[in-house]
Amino acid sequence: MGLKNKIEDVVFLLVEDNKLPLVIMSRGLKELGITDILKVNSGQSAFQILLTEPVDLVISDWNMPVMDGLDFYRSIIGGVFFNLKVFIVKFRTFLCFW
Repeated sequence: MGLKNKIEDVVFLLVEDNKLPLVIMSRGLKELGITDILKVNSGQSAFQILLTEPVDLVISDWNMPVMDGLDFYRSIIGGVFFNLKVFIVKFRTFLCFW
């Protein structure tokens, strides 16, 4: 996974256990012209994807059951994924009623 010349060439992995934030992040990336987006709902699934798919950048939720974002990050640092860029976010969903 070398340096990509265009953001459109970057492969993103979104890790989020709640559907709404996953949809919002995916749509935002698509609006930027990114089309290669892998989506999973757990840290364990993300780890399995990393073993089989070329991924350049991970955006992971912080708070997930079983393997949270920090545990997921700890499971991949220092291994064969040392060049992988990982962002861990805490996404809160707010509902507004008018």
